[in-house]
Amino acid sequence: MSADGTVLAVEGLRVEYPSGDGSLVAVDGIDFEVAAGERVGIVGESGSGKSSAAFAIAGLLSPPGRISAGHIRFEDVDLVTLDEAERERMRGVRLSMVYQDPFTFLNPVLRVGDQVAEVLTAHGRASAREARARTEELFEQLGLTPGRQFARKYPHQLSGGQRQRVVIAMAVIARPGLLIADEPTTALDVTVQAQILTLLSRTVRRLGSSLLLISHDLSVIRLMCERVYVMYAGLFVESGRTERIFRAPRHPYTQALLRASSRVLDEQRRFPTIPGVPPDRRYPPTGCRFAERCAYRFERCAEAPPLLSVAEGGRAACWLEAPR
Repeated sequence: MSADGTVLAVEGLRVEYPSGDGSLVAVDGIDFEVAAGERVGIVGESGSGKSSAAFAIAGLLSPPGRISAGHIRFEDVDLVTLDEAERERMRGVRLSMVYQDPFTFLNPVLRVGDQVAEVLTAHGRASAREARARTEELFEQLGLTPGRQFARKYPHQLSGGQRQRVVIAMAVIARPGLLIADEPTTALDVTVQAQILTLLSRTVRRLGSSLLLISHDLSVIRLMCERVYVMYAGLFVESGRTERIFRAPRHPYTQALLRASSRVLDEQRRFPTIPGVPPDRRYPPTGCRFAERCAYRFERCAEAPPLLSVAEGGRAACWLEAPR
């Protein structure tokens, strides 16, 4: 943690996926911070770049994805400068991640208790006996009971909700300073989603960890986060306290997201949608990236807007917020 209490400081982060017909810029120079014990969300449509940002921070970008610019300072260490061995020593201990599809990240031939305990033994945090005992205790806390018997099960013997709890156990057993959760409930039914989110929230609070939550679901962000960054086409278009953004969103994209997530039929008895499609990320427009889909666009939108100050300490990248 830095002297001002910041756990994570991302500056000018740019993530690219080179290809034969032009480099796709998934994340285009974003800046944000997460304070100690704070719960921060990044929300946006699928393909907005939010998961690429999360995987870049965790050092888990899949080739050919790469960080082409920027800094990721975690506990005063710039993660961008670390080699893979150094990242591996930090990942899972001080910085952990809860993945979208737990079955993909669990070894099908190993007992789940051994997989969780390995986080401690591999990093020299506990003996095999101590790690096993702590794993069984954590399983009990996460509702995987009885812990000793549950630890002997294999991933294929578990329900989706149980597998997600095991992944949470893997992520928190070393008491990380920062937990990144990438769409942690997308693959689960609604009832189990609520259980997992409640469990995740309680666990983060109990450990005093910071949380960076990635989601396309505004209701999840509202439930879990104190601050939120709204992402569109690789950029943040609005940020601020969660309560303010839901009460008085300032960017047209945020307003459209809220309408689309309301599940309220419009006058034609249709569910509201956002018209149009996001821009091609290989050849992004020089002006506002939301302009082609925005009902309020005017001449100045041909110029890219900066993040301007709005009410209650928030910011929005929209010329409608510029001083007149």
